[in-house]
Amino acid sequence: MDDAITIAFDNKEILSGICGVNDGNLRTIESSIGGFITARGNEIHFESKDEAGVKRFRTMMDNLITAVQEGEQPSPDYIRALAEEKEEHFFKDSLIQIPHGFNRVYPRTRNQAVYIQDMRENEICFCIGPAGTGKTFLAIAHALQFLLSKKMRKLVLTRPVRSRRKPGVPSRRSCAKNRPLFKTALRRHGITCTLQCN
Repeated sequence: MDDAITIAFDNKEILSGICGVNDGNLRTIESSIGGFITARGNEIHFESKDEAGVKRFRTMMDNLITAVQEGEQPSPDYIRALAEEKEEHFFKDSLIQIPHGFNRVYPRTRNQAVYIQDMRENEICFCIGPAGTGKTFLAIAHALQFLLSKKMRKLVLTRPVRSRRKPGVPSRRSCAKNRPLFKTALRRHGITCTLQCN
């Protein structure tokens, strides 16, 4: 006999955050823990061959509800990590809490979680990847956590200077080009600042 559970949601935003685009997150949950999931109206129904599967699903849903309530949009990689008990703690340990009421920053993929752990464990950390994968975003979030918790006094943001001037002498033009990049990166974390070129 199959075991089943039905979870009803009062908040449609939480439900859509858990289901993902075209219910993609539900398909990921099915493939990760087995069973069969249907979503109708404001309910998610799960059927499994045993009670252990239902318990795993309930635990996973509790974690997903908490993540969505805290502003996270769970990705398929995040859900796969939740399905593996060891990985779940790894993801939770990798979150960045920026002090003084600013947002929490969650890794969206396992590689982002590894990147955050590496930044915590090493003084110098190199990260290589295509544009838009969160390299600068996570690095600034990590730096702000240290800065606002007073573990560091100063945050120095740099970018390669590509000019025909003498080495070591930044041009005013290159400073002007960098300003919007850093202001935007900091603004994403809810911080307004004044940047100065020396």
